Amino acid sequence: MRFLLVDDEAMALAHMEVLLQKIVPGCDVLKTDDYRVALQIVENESVDVAFLDILMPEINGIDLAKMIVKKKPRLNIVFVTADNNYTMEAFELYASGYIMKPISPASIRNALKHLRYRIDRSHNPKLRVVCFGQFDVFLNGRPVKFSRNREKEVLAYLVDKKGSSCTIEQMCECFFNEDLNNEGKKHLLRNVISDLRKDLREIGMEDLLVGGRNSYGIDLSMIECDYIDYMKNPNGNVAFWGKYMSQYPWAEETEKMLLEHEK
Repeated sequence: MRFLLVDDEAMALAHMEVLLQKIVPGCDVLKTDDYRVALQIVENESVDVAFLDILMPEINGIDLAKMIVKKKPRLNIVFVTADNNYTMEAFELYASGYIMKPISPASIRNALKHLRYRIDRSHNPKLRVVCFGQFDVFLNGRPVKFSRNREKEVLAYLVDKKGSSCTIEQMCECFFNEDLNNEGKKHLLRNVISDLRKDLREIGMEDLLVGGRNSYGIDLSMIECDYIDYMKNPNGNVAFWGKYMSQYPWAEETEKMLLEHEK
C-alpha cells in the first residue's frame, strides 16, 4: 500500500510513518508539510490512502481534501485531528475515516479496515510460501513469525488445499488426536485461527485468511508459492525435488501425488 501523510508538525509525520510501517510492513509512505507538494503527489503518484491533518496554517485539511477529490475522486481520505468540530464537514466529503489525536495503532487499523474505496492490491508485496522441503513463509525476504506452531500448520494445510474452503471438522480431524471431544477440538482450533489472524494482521496480511467460524480458505492472489506454481505448470520453471512440507505427516498424501507427477 502507498500512503500520503500531510501535517505541518514534523514529529506527527514521523510518528504516523512509524505506526503505518509497523501495521503495513513494506508499505510506501510519502509525507509532506506543504499542501502544494501534496497536490503534486496526488496528481503524479499512485496513492491508496491520504491521511490529512485538519488544522494547518496555510490551508486546512478540509479544503485540501476538496482539492484532492477534484483530482482523484476515489482516493481514500482519512482526517487526523485533535479537534472533533469538523466531523460533519469530513463526512460531507465522503471521507473514509476520522482519527482523533493522539493517534493509536488501533485507530489506524480501524480506519484501514473501513476504507470507502477498494484498494488495488496488485502492487502490494506478496507472501512467499515455500512448500518443497520444509514449509516456510517469508515477507520481503524475512521469515514470518507465528505465535504458535499450530498457526503455521493451519496455514500450511490451507495452502495444501490450494484455496479451497476447508471446514473446522476437516481440520480438527487432521490436527488433533482422539483425546479431545469434538467441541473441545473446535474451540482449540478457533483459538488458533484467531491467533493466526492477529499475526497476519501484524504484517498487513489479514485478508489472506478468508471465511469465518465454520470454514476457511486463503486468497491465493496474495501469495507466491512453489507448490501452486508447480501445479499450474509441472513442466515450468519450478522443480519438485522429492520432499513436500516434510514437517507435517498429513502432507504425505500430496507428496505421493507430486512424486507420481515426476514419473
